[in-house]
Amino acid sequence: FIMGQDEDEPSDHSPAHAVTLNPFWIHQAEVTNRMYRTCVEVGVCSEPSQSLWYDDPEYENAPVSGVDWTQAQAYCEWMNGRLPTEAEWELAARGTEADPYPWGEDEPTCDLLNFLDCLIPSVPDSVRSYPLGASEYNLADMAGNVSEWVADWYGEDYYAASPGNNPLGPSNGEDKVVRGSSYLSPVEDTLIVLRSSQNPLQSQPSTGFRCVVNSDTPETAPMCSMLSYEPTWDPMAVTPESQPQPTPGNLTYMYFICGDPLTVVVDADFAVNTMPWASIWVVSSPPGLEPYCGFPPGNKIACGDPHGMLSPGQTVTITWCGTPYYHQSAAPSCPNLYEYNQATGVCEYNPGYGGGQCNGGIIVEGYGCLYPPDDGQCPAGYYSAMYNGDAVCVPAGGPPSSDPDHPLATCPEGLIFNEGNLCCEYPADITPMCPAGFTLDAENTVCVEEPFEWCRSITNTVPDCEPTEEPPLHSCSIWTNRTDCTNALCQWVTVAGPGYCQ
Repeated sequence: FIMGQDEDEPSDHSPAHAVTLNPFWIHQAEVTNRMYRTCVEVGVCSEPSQSLWYDDPEYENAPVSGVDWTQAQAYCEWMNGRLPTEAEWELAARGTEADPYPWGEDEPTCDLLNFLDCLIPSVPDSVRSYPLGASEYNLADMAGNVSEWVADWYGEDYYAASPGNNPLGPSNGEDKVVRGSSYLSPVEDTLIVLRSSQNPLQSQPSTGFRCVVNSDTPETAPMCSMLSYEPTWDPMAVTPESQPQPTPGNLTYMYFICGDPLTVVVDADFAVNTMPWASIWVVSSPPGLEPYCGFPPGNKIACGDPHGMLSPGQTVTITWCGTPYYHQSAAPSCPNLYEYNQATGVCEYNPGYGGGQCNGGIIVEGYGCLYPPDDGQCPAGYYSAMYNGDAVCVPAGGPPSSDPDHPLATCPEGLIFNEGNLCCEYPADITPMCPAGFTLDAENTVCVEEPFEWCRSITNTVPDCEPTEEPPLHSCSIWTNRTDCTNALCQWVTVAGPGYCQ
């Protein structure tokens, strides 16, 4: 194939040159957050350092990002593989026709890839979400979503001296090559030939990776089961009509009304006493004011000090907190080709071949029962192929082998191979992890979303309370009874004691 592109001006991706590669297997999609977390759970991989989405269950099937080169390589080695060379990556992305994009010559659109402003805000999308943008070899997201680490050291002028057979890049260097565009790339940066580089010990939220599988080792089997994610708490469910509830604003100003008792008043830019929350409460520092706090009209919190706990010069902090209304709603969710088992509470893998009934699958000679792709996707360790006009997911390692010295599949370090279902299980001493915001319900083996709360705080210093003919902050305070207060178009507030006018 032709690698690189000729340019009139000096460029790190010129000259165009012919390259021949040995055959290789490469992952169809980028490694996802869920796939990477399994490696972390067994103690081989370390968590991403700059990923904004690794702990967000909504992005479980989005590519893992924020990992440095060494983390990416460690995962691939754990999967009996390695990072692709730069030449392997470009062939997989560009094919043999030297097209400018994985899909051909058409200009980039948001139907083909996820680049800048395709999603608002610009974030990674689930892998394989853009089937129209697949490469000649049916690889997903070779442009857009996240850019990808490759194995080579970066050399600005390497293409001029690159060998024609299986180039491996310079023998050393300071930076590693990063290929492909991302969700942050403008349209002009989505060309396949463009190259970039990065310190191998640094990471970016827009950089991920995929692996090449070693052809001389068995294929890595899928996980037998995975935790499901149950969004028990639904913040949109305030009423039976499911009206969305507003997000609270800020506490904007704290002032003090001198008197007996001294009253602390906090202004807010939201209705603190009418928000549709399941519970609201106030925390004070110093503690003790809470029983004497209320929510008078006018977006305020007012706390009396009947026991004289506050003195001039003392710092006071008022914190308002609220817990939204929720209701239990959505059913547990599982990744593609995993089915939720109500009896066990986990997502169970539906093996692509093996004994037993072939419900929903197709009997293929030499393989047994093969299943069709789910929404066009095959699980890790499988590729999509046609058999008698039907799409099936075929194990990359070949058909089942009767030779014990050449097993079809194996499991990465820390996992146990289940010979009956040809998948990988967790050992008894490892507990799968839930992402941030979820806790493990060990009895039901499900990640359950935690309720959350909003809190807002404001701080001020108690002033000297010298009596004045007219209160300096609010003129309504001069009225000392409800009748005079309301006649002056002010509001009478009862918090603790006889009340006050504002």
